Amino acid sequence: MKKILSILCSMLFLITGSLVLAQNITIEDAVETALHNNDKIKQYEARLKQKKYEYDKSLGNFLPAVDFSWRYTHLNNKLEIDLNPIREAIIQLQSGNQVEFANIYNMLQNQTPLPDAQKAALFAQFQTGLNQLIPPFVETLKKQDYKTAGFSGIQPIFLGG
Repeated sequence: MKKILSILCSMLFLITGSLVLAQNITIEDAVETALHNNDKIKQYEARLKQKKYEYDKSLGNFLPAVDFSWRYTHLNNKLEIDLNPIREAIIQLQSGNQVEFANIYNMLQNQTPLPDAQKAALFAQFQTGLNQLIPPFVETLKKQDYKTAGFSGIQPIFLGG
């Protein structure tokens, strides 16, 4: 019986002690504690912050976008086109034509064609003359090193809606 009485006394003491502590908290403190510790309220506050950030981010769609790019390219060799075989063919044909014109002119003047040795000498003479007159047909299309840069700006005018 002593045990039961001691248990009842301790329960009575605990109940009255908690009532005394409950009386020390004001209603404003209780509401404030509930607001700061409520998980649902924290969840909705986080969602509100997220929506504000999304709104600020969407305003960036109306601002202009500026882009700058720069490139440097190095090739192993210059990019060239060499048409010297065509130049040599033109010189050969033109030299042959000049020799034949000289031969025809000589036949009209003297009634005799030019000998082969004289044709070969004229051919060599015309060939060296044309070789000096016609420049080489080598053209550089791209240099070995080249740089490019670009600058662009885009202003959205209409984004729908």
